[in-house]
Amino acid sequence: MEPIDCRVMARCRRALVFLLLCFTFTFVPPTAGAQGLVREALRDYEVVNGYFFTQTGGGAEQGYSITDEDDIPLWQEYQRLGGPDVLGYPISRRFVWDGFVVQATQKGVLQWRPELGRAVGVNLLDELSRLGKDEWLATYRLIPAAAPFPEEAPLTPSQIQEKRLRLLDGHPVLQAAYLSSPDFLEANGLPVAPVTDVGPALVLRAQRRAFQLWKVNTPFARAGQVTVVNGGDLGKEAELYPPPAGEAEPAWAQLAVLPGSGVRLPTTEVARLQQVVERARAAVVKLSDNERGVGSGVIFDSSGLILTNSHVVTALQPGRITATLADGRSFPVRQLGADDFTDVAVARIDGQDLPTAPLGRAGALAVGERVIGIGYAPVLPGSPSAKTGTVRSLAGEIQTFRDYPLFDLITTNTFLHPGDSGGPLLNVRGEVVGLNTAIRIARRGQELSGFSIPVEGARTIADQIISSGRVPRPYLGVSMQDVTPGLATGLGLPVRQGVLLTQVHPGSPAEAAGLQPGDVVVGMDNRNIGGIDDLRRLMVGHKVGDQVPFAVVGPGRPRRTVVVPLTERPPSV
Repeated sequence: MEPIDCRVMARCRRALVFLLLCFTFTFVPPTAGAQGLVREALRDYEVVNGYFFTQTGGGAEQGYSITDEDDIPLWQEYQRLGGPDVLGYPISRRFVWDGFVVQATQKGVLQWRPELGRAVGVNLLDELSRLGKDEWLATYRLIPAAAPFPEEAPLTPSQIQEKRLRLLDGHPVLQAAYLSSPDFLEANGLPVAPVTDVGPALVLRAQRRAFQLWKVNTPFARAGQVTVVNGGDLGKEAELYPPPAGEAEPAWAQLAVLPGSGVRLPTTEVARLQQVVERARAAVVKLSDNERGVGSGVIFDSSGLILTNSHVVTALQPGRITATLADGRSFPVRQLGADDFTDVAVARIDGQDLPTAPLGRAGALAVGERVIGIGYAPVLPGSPSAKTGTVRSLAGEIQTFRDYPLFDLITTNTFLHPGDSGGPLLNVRGEVVGLNTAIRIARRGQELSGFSIPVEGARTIADQIISSGRVPRPYLGVSMQDVTPGLATGLGLPVRQGVLLTQVHPGSPAEAAGLQPGDVVVGMDNRNIGGIDDLRRLMVGHKVGDQVPFAVVGPGRPRRTVVVPLTERPPSV
């Protein structure tokens, strides 16, 4: 059998793309070649109950989420009002201000008004004036004070609006900037002073934002350009918001979900899941050789034993693998063994006070149960990142190009990515129930399924590796390829499908049994063999010492049955 090659994992099969979640940073769409294109890290992504934005100036490891938690749909309202294009990115957490639930963005503050059933923008510049900040605005931001309009007392709201908008007449550039938002009154509020010459700029002050038309070149604008002084940013600079509201949220604490899934959970459940992530992430390690890429693993014993995937450790440079913990510590990795039949491997690190994750039971999972995957997928920020989904099946099955089939896998809709391989799948109690190993992406990326090896089977394999350094596997001793109609015609084969033996290795069980190059395997265990996938599917059910009947044909040779006594696979194979 050929070894796993993690660099060639995107092969279209039955209109699906299978990707082992190995170290590679590439995402390969169905029509792309095996090398694919480098996928950039996501800066903003969907999370439970809302969205998370890392574009806050604090780096990709931190950001702010906008959610619909507690039946207060700030994320829904943020989208309705124009999202980042109109409101800018969030610059605070959700907090209570003047009795209302609010959240600050660059360009304003969303205030949830339960009596209206919607969010409105706070008049930030009016609020700054009310708090005596006019001198601060003039000194530090060149924004004039609001003007009194006593003559407006008898006017109706619509008359006041018409009068205030006339303050822009004669200033077409500022007028165009003010009117540029689809709902300019919602975005900016009414003008609160005539256009004022403050020296280097002409300034239009509105209730929520100010517009500055520069007469001179500045480090951030050229003469003739208009810049917008965003009310939300001003409120943060003026320290209007309580300090805890401005503390950025760590990316690792977020619960990423599939785009468009709109996962909604009660706030209490979200808090419990986040606690699970906080406890478990300490035991999740990044495995890397600083050359070929990264995979993940989980420490399951305080002696430093790590469970991971075979395709992770075999893809990295032997002797150069390091394990990095979430606390920043890094250790050299000693590989204890790997089993490519089950895609399970065990490694060890030596260190003090190593965190561990408890092992649970995949057999106790139920379809629809919520799970969490944690790993070092480079596409998501955080170290490591957490993703959540639900169990779809406990009988998942995959077979990737040049790989052994895997059966009885946990299938979920967890938002896993390359780099998550070997990382844990957790139940809601924080127990490891599986090792994340592969994803399946439907045509055009419309659906993603994650596959995880049940922890019971992984632990059984791990125990064999720990005790003996290997898992005895049967050995046939052949090289082979699928028979296609074209190949059958070219070689004069008597069948149109099957497995052609291109080489029978000297001293192998196949040679001892009488198999020859040019033979075509068409049956095994009294079942038809249409190709290599079928043969591998049956091989994984056998053990060393089994007497396996193969039905074979060949050019000029009649169909015959050859019984092969399987021996243990040599270490070098």
